[in-house]
Amino acid sequence: MTASKLPIAEIRNVLRSMPVPVFMAGLDNEQSPRLTLHVAAPHRASEAARNARAALAEIGCDLPVKAKQWDRGAFTSHNSLEAATAALTHDTLVFDPTAAVWRSHTMVELAKALREAMGEPLIGLYLEPKTRTVYLLMQLAAFNKDGFFDETMRMSLTRTARDVLVAWRQQRRSSIDLSARLCFQLPSYPLVAIDDASPCQLTRSTFRKARLMAASAVVLVMAALGFGNANSARAEGPAVSGPNVKLDIGGGFVNDDGAGLAHGLFTFPLGDQFGAHVEGAAGLLDDEFGWGGSTMFFWRDPDVALAGLFVSHGEIADNHTTRYGGTGQIYLGQFDISGQVGYQSHNRGDDGVFGKVELGWYPVDDVRIYLGGDLNPIADMGLAGIEFRPGFEALPGMTLFLDGQIGENNHEGLLAGVRFYFGESTTLIDRHRRDDWFALIPWLQVGDHKKYFDRGKEPEIDK
Repeated sequence: MTASKLPIAEIRNVLRSMPVPVFMAGLDNEQSPRLTLHVAAPHRASEAARNARAALAEIGCDLPVKAKQWDRGAFTSHNSLEAATAALTHDTLVFDPTAAVWRSHTMVELAKALREAMGEPLIGLYLEPKTRTVYLLMQLAAFNKDGFFDETMRMSLTRTARDVLVAWRQQRRSSIDLSARLCFQLPSYPLVAIDDASPCQLTRSTFRKARLMAASAVVLVMAALGFGNANSARAEGPAVSGPNVKLDIGGGFVNDDGAGLAHGLFTFPLGDQFGAHVEGAAGLLDDEFGWGGSTMFFWRDPDVALAGLFVSHGEIADNHTTRYGGTGQIYLGQFDISGQVGYQSHNRGDDGVFGKVELGWYPVDDVRIYLGGDLNPIADMGLAGIEFRPGFEALPGMTLFLDGQIGENNHEGLLAGVRFYFGESTTLIDRHRRDDWFALIPWLQVGDHKKYFDRGKEPEIDK
């Protein structure tokens, strides 16, 4: 059976209901067609191929099927959208539910048409994903006319670019709606080179290439894997969107004692790639006053990861804990993995290495659920909690939170409260990845104060 005689609609229905998600599939070889599946689920490509063969056989379609595991590292190693999507090119595009692959191919076609129409003055074409703007980098020397800038030429090329875009939209009616701008120097925010002929701009900083590739992943892969939609899509940006503040008030219990806490965190950018925060907290635990603070400096790509160094300190009565270490977080779509590691000192002798790990999940962009653990010389603990942004129009930055702990020495604690964010971001996931960072104060890790004293008694020294 040739490719043109295959029941394409039925094949799409089969792929849509696959137990292993397929984000794209294509046919090659008209006379002896072969079906290739592209799968993102780790180590499940062979399973997807087996399932597809069996399901296609049930509809009477005996078709050779192979599956390819999507390799993020290979994808982000390319310097243009054209190169990144080359491995996703097939004779016939059979299954592309988000249309991300098809749209990427059409953008490459647009780049070819613009180059043919505008000629040598056009150096490169770059996409800014958030505003869907194509920047046309022009050769300034080409506009030199007898020592003056040729404004007539600029206006003519602007009209040419507009006409090409209009013709492209008419031909590709289901494609994304793009706008174009002529420029002689690219803006500082991340752009994706569309075709291979566009020079990759790597001179602005050490991380420029990584930023370009992260933006490429936003354009294509995140859409293809279904990690977001039109309302929650995010493009790569600076480490901190701007100076912002987080304030929260909570209450609950630790062991059998009541607890209350007021907490504040100020985060601010240090250039484009780096940021810092200053944190403070004060509260009561069983009528004992406690306070703490932390400082952190960090690098962050809000679509990839964060890495930072910090120092933090917490006290309850005469119980003091200080931590020095590193912290980091990896962003995996709606999931994140974060951790801390370093050295912990305690005024009563419980010094040593500590480690903390946490897995977070955003079932929707305004809810985060997490599970984790804190291993430290005082008491190892399990952690869990949830944060929810109701989205009230009058209080768009307000969230509700619930944090719990359980661990050694019968340790247990629960703290609930209300939190207020003041900054540019809107959704909870964006506030966590583009604005503030999580608390670092060892507030409840300063030790069970009853382990060291009981209503004024002298501490017992372990033999």
